[in-house]
Amino acid sequence: MALFNSKMMIQMQIKQNETKEDAAATVIQKHMRRYSAKKKVERRRSQSFSSTNAIALRMQANKTKSRKKEIADTMQSFVKQVWKILQYFAAFAGIIIFGGLMFSVFEYENAKSSIESDIVGLAKFEAYFEHNETVLAYIRANARVLDAKERKNNWDVGSSTFYAFTIATTIGYGVFSPTTVGGQIFTIVYALLAIPIGTSCIVAIAEMALYGFTVLYSMTLNRLDIAFDNLDTDGGGFLDHDELREGLIALDVKINEEEFQHVLSVIDEDGDQQIDRTEFKTAVHLLHADLSRVSARGAEVKILLVTLFVWLGLGTLIFCLVEEWTFIEGIYFTMVTLTTIGLGDYAPDTNGGRAVLYVFTFVGIGLVATLIHLVGDMAEKAEHEAHIKMAEARAKMMHRKRKGKEESNEQNTKVRV
Repeated sequence: MALFNSKMMIQMQIKQNETKEDAAATVIQKHMRRYSAKKKVERRRSQSFSSTNAIALRMQANKTKSRKKEIADTMQSFVKQVWKILQYFAAFAGIIIFGGLMFSVFEYENAKSSIESDIVGLAKFEAYFEHNETVLAYIRANARVLDAKERKNNWDVGSSTFYAFTIATTIGYGVFSPTTVGGQIFTIVYALLAIPIGTSCIVAIAEMALYGFTVLYSMTLNRLDIAFDNLDTDGGGFLDHDELREGLIALDVKINEEEFQHVLSVIDEDGDQQIDRTEFKTAVHLLHADLSRVSARGAEVKILLVTLFVWLGLGTLIFCLVEEWTFIEGIYFTMVTLTTIGLGDYAPDTNGGRAVLYVFTFVGIGLVATLIHLVGDMAEKAEHEAHIKMAEARAKMMHRKRKGKEESNEQNTKVRV
């Protein structure tokens, strides 16, 4: 019995030891798992930190690269602008130098002959008075009084109005000018006020005159069909709703959306959402639209040039008759006037000539300004189209290069196979 109890005690002791060993092993495994998990978290954090640093470095590098590209593009654009300014400056300097050389060719010898003739005349004048310096000095000091009886007061109402007109139109012939402080100060104030108002009025009057000539020109055309074709931007043979809406804006017809829908319901008889020529004609009559400008679209420069030449010819003829000028003097004066150069060597001296000048200038200067604006728009449009064509050509060239490179790579691949 004692032996049995002893065995039992030994077995229980062994089990207890095994249990303790199992518990110790479990604790060790837990610690190992915790340590492994901690190491894994640390590795992930380290990887995440490294990845974050790498991303930050890449972002910084991309930002630096983008900044450098932006600076390079800005500098390239700046260089292009400077080059363009230099080209304009060279063109302007070239035309100025060319003009100076040509004027010198035409005028130098004549001016030289005039000076030599005056020198000879002065020598005869001095010899006439036996070179008496007292008499000659007196004559020089009082030379302006010699024609006093023939001079007139330039500051009556009519002449003063003429002077004010030359200020408002910026022609400034310089035939006469104020000599008093009050007159000079008022010239400054008056110019600041009159030039903007005068310019606006001149342009408005010129546009009205140009519209009149446009109407006359459009009367020689089939206005309805030409206007329809000009508004049919996609060339489909009909106007969709957007084209009709834009066409009404071009025709200066002001209607809201509700009125537009009402017009559509009236003119679109077949309900196909497309406006043909007959339906467009109905809309024109219904809205009392003026087709003059739209039908003459594309011919603005031609109409303007014809109008300007007619106006120049008419003004030249009238000035030649009223002021008794030659044809060359008349056309010279009208061009100097309409371009607002206003040299002042020729200017109307009669009341009739000045009255003609007021009407002639109001229309003519505006026509010249409108022509310059149209030519500038055409040049800008041509430059824009040239840039587009260059970009398209560059894109086609890059496409051909890329296609050639791809074909070359395919051939190399086939050779290797």
